[in-house]
Amino acid sequence: MSTRSGAVALIIAAFAATTPARAQRVRGTLKDSVTNEPVIGAVVITSDSAGAFLARTISDEAGQFNVFRLRGAAKLHVVRIGFRPADASIPATDDSIAIRLAPIASLLRAVSSSSKRVCPGEKGNADALDLWEQARAGLLAGVAAREARPPRIRLRSFIRTYEPVRRRLVDQSADVKDVDESRSYVAARPAWAFASEGYMRENVDGSREYYAPDDFVLLDPSFAETHCLRVTAGDAAHASQIGIAFEPADGAGRDTLVEITGVLWMDQVHPALRSLEFHYTNLESYAKGSGGEIHFAVMPNGAPLIDRWTIHSAILATDEEDAPVKRRPSPRPMRTNVRLLGRQDFGGEVVAVEWSDGTHWGGSFAGVAGVVVDLTGARVSGARVWVRGTKDTATSKADGTFELPYLRPGKYVIVASDSTLAATGTPRTVPREIELFTQGTALKDVWLTVHPRSEVLSLMCPAKSYRPGTAVLVATITTSSGMPAAAAHVEVEITEPTATGDSVHRLQTSSGDAGPDGRFVVCGASLNQTLVIHASNGPETAAMTVDAWKDDVMAATLVLKPRQP
Repeated sequence: MSTRSGAVALIIAAFAATTPARAQRVRGTLKDSVTNEPVIGAVVITSDSAGAFLARTISDEAGQFNVFRLRGAAKLHVVRIGFRPADASIPATDDSIAIRLAPIASLLRAVSSSSKRVCPGEKGNADALDLWEQARAGLLAGVAAREARPPRIRLRSFIRTYEPVRRRLVDQSADVKDVDESRSYVAARPAWAFASEGYMRENVDGSREYYAPDDFVLLDPSFAETHCLRVTAGDAAHASQIGIAFEPADGAGRDTLVEITGVLWMDQVHPALRSLEFHYTNLESYAKGSGGEIHFAVMPNGAPLIDRWTIHSAILATDEEDAPVKRRPSPRPMRTNVRLLGRQDFGGEVVAVEWSDGTHWGGSFAGVAGVVVDLTGARVSGARVWVRGTKDTATSKADGTFELPYLRPGKYVIVASDSTLAATGTPRTVPREIELFTQGTALKDVWLTVHPRSEVLSLMCPAKSYRPGTAVLVATITTSSGMPAAAAHVEVEITEPTATGDSVHRLQTSSGDAGPDGRFVVCGASLNQTLVIHASNGPETAAMTVDAWKDDVMAATLVLKPRQP
């Protein structure tokens, strides 16, 4: 995610410079030539007599448009997915223009998945090129709609980490925020960077950043100039849809780039953009399956907006080769010195969209609301409530009520705890299983009963190792790449004062292994004792010292790093 390049600012500045002090407008109405119904969400572009772009807008719910009449404006060009492009001359007067758009009965008649592809510089195969222009009309409508009436968007972003083989969920976090930008998703790089450098960046430390295109990237000529296109028919997962399949074009110096191949899907019955599905190319075999999806939803203004997206990637580690001379790395698909550490999903989805005139669009979310009480039935304020398996939390209010509003229909487990134990993922309530059936409908009667902390700590610790008033350390060991260090070895040194004669310190040691999730617990220490923790996992080690107990529970994370020679 990032702001776009300086070219956008220059275009806006040039647009402002050409706007007269007292702007005139070109007004008109668009209708379907067959049904006579208003055409909503069509892009109306004004240009001069030579065809140079001047301004654009989008037709509203009544099919009406209102665009700047800049100096030299002579022509109108109208595009809308599902209709043939239309052109008209701009009259010298302020009279309203009526334009009738001819619908395309079907985006394309029956097609074959083996349709001939068309690559940059090639002619022919009008089907693929015509359908690509229809897709571009849909993308352009989204851009023009944001320019005409920028919305305010609420987003939910998430990161999920999975085990490498079984793909069991290891960690999950999410965040909901309002964004001032009118765009729900912005590619982290401009179109020219994708064209020249690909869709993945490998950092010096071996970590990787995977990217996906947005509507600006797909609209940019460089995308079609670097990909071959062909028409593909919908399958069982894409009923009543038609797709533009794309794959990287051959080119000098591009064979080593990580590119994308996939399909841009469109609804064939009710013409609209549906989704973009893609996979990354030129990756190691362990990274097979890395790719992503971008989904489009039609807004009340008839224009598409990206309402959810996900990037799937593999977390790899590269083993350094012992060689007297550094050699140029072999092509990624041929590399054997890599290990798969895990898999990760990064993405987001739109919770709600609002416009200044009060128009509103909401995503397909449900929610959970309830009350936190203690064993006496008294309501508990300040409790942390979360969905087990995630780091999302809600805090109970003064009356003990809480709300988790952004959940999709499905089965969940809700728990609650105090803020300290919540940081360790340790609940103080019996897990409450719930199921949400209907999109947009909240479950409002979830009661959670908080048990005393001493009960919970005695269950966390080995038998008889915990006594009320003693300290408990809950720690997690991770590898340098952030993955849980399963079965890492742990040694604990405890120093405590003795009262015989002059004050001296006695050293106690114990050891053990972390669990499959990298967690371990140290129980029974006095609040005036100092703990020194050493962890190791193969060639990586970590250490920490705890000498100030502010509470009888402490959460910590140890990050393993390579041993120093």
